[in-house]
Amino acid sequence: MAIRQFKNKRTAHKLTEILNYPNIYFVGHNADKRQVVPGSEQNYGFDDDQGSYIHTPHDYVAYNFEVLKNLGKGSFGQVVKAFDQMTSTFVGLKMVRNERREIRTSELLRGQDLDNSRNVVHLLKQFTFREHVCMTFELLNMNICEMIKRNKFQGFPLPSVRKFAHTILICFDKLHRNKIIHCDFKPKNILLKEQGRSGTKAFDFGSS
Repeated sequence: MAIRQFKNKRTAHKLTEILNYPNIYFVGHNADKRQVVPGSEQNYGFDDDQGSYIHTPHDYVAYNFEVLKNLGKGSFGQVVKAFDQMTSTFVGLKMVRNERREIRTSELLRGQDLDNSRNVVHLLKQFTFREHVCMTFELLNMNICEMIKRNKFQGFPLPSVRKFAHTILICFDKLHRNKIIHCDFKPKNILLKEQGRSGTKAFDFGSS
């Protein structure tokens, strides 16, 4: 039905691509689409010259996720806030160039944190879209780095620091028991569970 409805707006490449998806939840027909460039060294024009996928607001990923806004970009990939049309939930969607090690680590930690008490961000789904490995995670709040900036780089009260440290050490204990080294642990990769609360979760196991 989606092919019939939007056939005149689909390129030949995208009409072929859509056949790989048995269920179509979102096609982003109101987004400012990028032109497909057959034979381009930048993955049909979908990537920049660094190999990172070029996201367009309100466009789709995997005919399900609506891209809403950029949350951050690093050397291994980028994270956007997205809306999962199938489950009607907001998620953090991470798209990397080619890295399955993070998926293995995240799946292991998720499987050992069934009661959601070990303070690691939970992987929800993983798939490949346009030559990029994609992962969706529970959407949390700002990271510690953003919180420090909002606090105008002033120190936090000691009780708050103790609570942050306690939640981080719980995460470290789980990593240690599984012989996992994060390798990129920094304020940007520590996310608040809720704004105004001291609970945190570790994120980004791409270097572990």
